[in-house]
Amino acid sequence: MLPDYYKIFGLPKIATKEEIKKRYRELAKKYHPDVNHSPDATAKMQEIQEAYYILADDEARSRYDIHYDRIYANKKEEFKNSNARNQTQSDKTEQKSYEFDDPILEKWILNAKSQAVEFVKNFYKDTKGIAASGCSYYFKTLGICILIFIGILILISIFRAFKT
Repeated sequence: MLPDYYKIFGLPKIATKEEIKKRYRELAKKYHPDVNHSPDATAKMQEIQEAYYILADDEARSRYDIHYDRIYANKKEEFKNSNARNQTQSDKTEQKSYEFDDPILEKWILNAKSQAVEFVKNFYKDTKGIAASGCSYYFKTLGICILIFIGILILISIFRAFKT
């Protein structure tokens, strides 16, 4: 199955690199798991990341476009010649039976998928690490403040004892 990366970004195939980068940032801000707490935000972010890995790389994009034209140009023609119900059945069949004749593109897409998953996993690890280090810093600082406060109380009680 060849994902429709242009559809994911909501851009036409003729979009410039700058438009792709801009749209990636918009979507990343919208679906970033820090901001979007919906259950499908992680999957959507992985999808966006994967699309960006392919569309942002000139060579990967040109190889992708060749396959994109084969599949999605045919779908447009089929849609013109058939009703919507037949189109849905055709989509399912074609997506399952599609095979790459470009092993490099296939490898890049699989690599983009795994990198996107790793990106999101690392995000969660980083977030947990930042939260843990923040809490650790907070409690260390709180402990130091408590020790200073106790030290001041001891000094006050010592000065009172010497005055009397």
